[in-house]
Amino acid sequence: MRHGRVAVTSVVVLCLAGIIAVVPGCGKAPEQPSEPQPTTSVQQEAPPIEALELPLTNPEIGITVESVPEDLVATYNGEHWMVFGNRNRREVTYTLLSDLNRASGVRGSNLSEFRANVARYTDGGFTDTGEVDTQLGIASWASGVYSEDGETISALVVSVPHPSREGRLFITSNCPPEVASVEQRLATIEQLLGRVS
Repeated sequence: MRHGRVAVTSVVVLCLAGIIAVVPGCGKAPEQPSEPQPTTSVQQEAPPIEALELPLTNPEIGITVESVPEDLVATYNGEHWMVFGNRNRREVTYTLLSDLNRASGVRGSNLSEFRANVARYTDGGFTDTGEVDTQLGIASWASGVYSEDGETISALVVSVPHPSREGRLFITSNCPPEVASVEQRLATIEQLLGRVS
């Protein structure tokens, strides 16, 4: 009986010794967690906007753009329109066209139709209208806000006498409302129109 207890005790002692040998951390004080290392986040810069060389001429619209304000670049010159982007606020675009029915987003043949059409969009509504003096003459403008594909868009349309004095030239500018105000975009459009012939 005694031999049985000694054998069992020996087996238990040996098992405990084996466990202690396998788990070296047992019996040691817990290590202090190391201080977190500062992480450096790598901010990816947006690639530069591909700018078209100036001056640009568009025969269908019947205009030439000699230069652009410092914060703009020419990004597209196609059959029906010319597009200019803002270097620092990529969401802001300015499109010159001779037929407002070819505009992206809200369309219409004139400002009255634009105001009516903006109201047809989800959460759409006309917001303001006015006139501004430009080098091409008095420009009329209208603005509105609407939602499309879950995004709120502030739309601005400017109508000015065409440089040829025949018909109208239209400039549209669309962006999220928080990116650029109507006043800021009107100021840029005034500068741009000063370089159109």
